[in-house]
Amino acid sequence: MKSNTITLMIKKFLLEIHNISRLNFDFFFKFLKKHIIQIYIIK
Repeated sequence: MKSNTITLMIKKFLLEIHNISRLNFDFFFKFLKKHIIQIYIIK
């Protein structure tokens, strides 16, 4: 029962990520790149 709930949560989470990536992949990629660069500079 508990593992089934976790599976459903993971599926929902993946679906949300998929929707976000479809709508805002360009924006998300730029955002991620910017943060990676900032983290790299800080280190």
